[in-house]
Amino acid sequence: MFIQSTASWIASVCTLIQLIQVWFLSPDPNVGAPSSYIPFFNALMTVNYILTDGVVVWRAWVLCSADGTKTLKVCLLVLCLGAGSVIFNIAIRVAIMLIEIKTKTGPSIDQLTVGINVTQIGTLVSSVLTNAIATSLISLKAWSEEEEGNTAHFRYYHRHSDKNRKNVCSTH
Repeated sequence: MFIQSTASWIASVCTLIQLIQVWFLSPDPNVGAPSSYIPFFNALMTVNYILTDGVVVWRAWVLCSADGTKTLKVCLLVLCLGAGSVIFNIAIRVAIMLIEIKTKTGPSIDQLTVGINVTQIGTLVSSVLTNAIATSLISLKAWSEEEEGNTAHFRYYHRHSDKNRKNVCSTH
């Protein structure tokens, strides 16, 4: 993730430098256009969603697998749908980049643009659902463990306090 983020940051800085050169140093500022590979790097950055969501699902699986795996399987399914959405997003970006290279113009295919919108929304929705399900499972597990701990502490406290009350009452 670090290498991917660093590469994306370097590409963004290089594009910014190129745009500054075109806008301020070129006699015709309308000649320069942003590089076509920046949207591709942005699409690659969505892989971070899947990696971080995978870590959350893994934590939920480790903590909650003893209690049952039905909800964990649903969480894993939503994560896989998100991964598919990311893969399609990257594939569409590659297709648009290849079309731009061949035709030397902007993307003229509206279906690909709509496809990008759908896959990006699908990625975000699946990420939110994955995190909500996994975090809810972890929270429920923590709450149930806390309740069990409080009940055991409550029983222990009252058992020992009753003995102390009997001792105090018998001495009077």
